[in-house]
Amino acid sequence: MANGTWVNPQISSVTYSDSYRGNPISNGQFIGWNANRQYGWITLNFAEPQTFDSVKISAYAQPASSETYTLYKAGGIKIGQSTQMVSEAGSAFVIPVTSGTYSSLTIYVSVGVGQSWAEIQQVLLGFNN
Repeated sequence: MANGTWVNPQISSVTYSDSYRGNPISNGQFIGWNANRQYGWITLNFAEPQTFDSVKISAYAQPASSETYTLYKAGGIKIGQSTQMVSEAGSAFVIPVTSGTYSSLTIYVSVGVGQSWAEIQQVLLGFNN
């Protein structure tokens, strides 16, 4: 991956805590995930290993809420974390992670407002340093 670019990786399989919208992938692409509650996790297994040092997430919240995203590589090893204010109109943000080549990415999200569910609309991988 060239420096400063973002990719939407091919996904071979996905596991998750729950899903309000059904299957989060279609034709190997992530199409969105809603945890069906205020917290949850999703693991994206890449079709081939990906090298990246940042993850761009587009998310949605209703009502707007502070959300904490913790990112893990295979084996449950934490590679990044960020707390973001996510709006009803949608928000996009970049989370720096430990640079490396990974076969999967697990995203755990915890919402700060009791009435808002965790929803991720897009996940992109970047190599930006």
